[in-house]
Amino acid sequence: MNFKQKPHKNKRLEHFCFAHTNKRQILCVFFLYLNFIFHFSYRLLLH
Repeated sequence: MNFKQKPHKNKRLEHFCFAHTNKRQILCVFFLYLNFIFHFSYRLLLH
């Protein structure tokens, strides 16, 4: 599986996350985690 092909939006989101406070960082990591799970399950459904 090719996880290097991330949408550009994700990189912007990561930048946004690490530029802000801890509370927002936790939220962002949570969203990135959800995003990862979503893409992973989506790829599993496709194959």
